[in-house]
Amino acid sequence: AVVSTQSTGYRPMIHIVSGGLAGGLAAAITTPFDVCKTLLNTQPTMGEGNKQPAVRGIRNALTTIYRVAGVSGFYKGWAPRMLTIAPSTAICWWVYEMFKFSLSD
Repeated sequence: AVVSTQSTGYRPMIHIVSGGLAGGLAAAITTPFDVCKTLLNTQPTMGEGNKQPAVRGIRNALTTIYRVAGVSGFYKGWAPRMLTIAPSTAICWWVYEMFKFSLSD
């Protein structure tokens, strides 16, 4: 059932919980891409004279992570990521809905 602020009044806990769940789910789903991005951005260069990175491109990052750590490698750091993104998304949705409700009168 869809909860409308016009029919039920302002209920901040619904928006906080919904935002937290949505943020946590989004963080969990996108963690593999974040792991690839982190690998690509933090890798050292191959040597003093050669400035090319050891891992180049998303496809190479995906295969490198899988080869080194298996499927679980794609979810390294998922808990800290969810613990930061879920609360920030909950606050974002709560503030947005609060202003939407207070400005709609």
